[in-house]
Amino acid sequence: MAVRHSGSVPWVANALTRPTGIVFDNDGLLLDTEPCWTLAQEELFRSYDRKFALSDKQALVGTSPRTAAPILARLLGGVASGQRRR
Repeated sequence: MAVRHSGSVPWVANALTRPTGIVFDNDGLLLDTEPCWTLAQEELFRSYDRKFALSDKQALVGTSPRTAAPILARLLGGVASGQRRR
């Protein structure tokens, strides 16, 4: 059965097209995103002329963005947003 969904795009609602579930991989079990985070963190530290050390990584691994923000500020010397050195 075709219906309209919040606008003019038609979609078909049936058992073949509707998902029965969604998987969120927030802990890296299915997809290892830690190397990508490490690259981004290394670049962030480099932009402040700092070396990203193993102790920095250990302080950040597994944290949420909300938890990581004050940790990053402390690790980068209390920098405020927009104060990058390069």
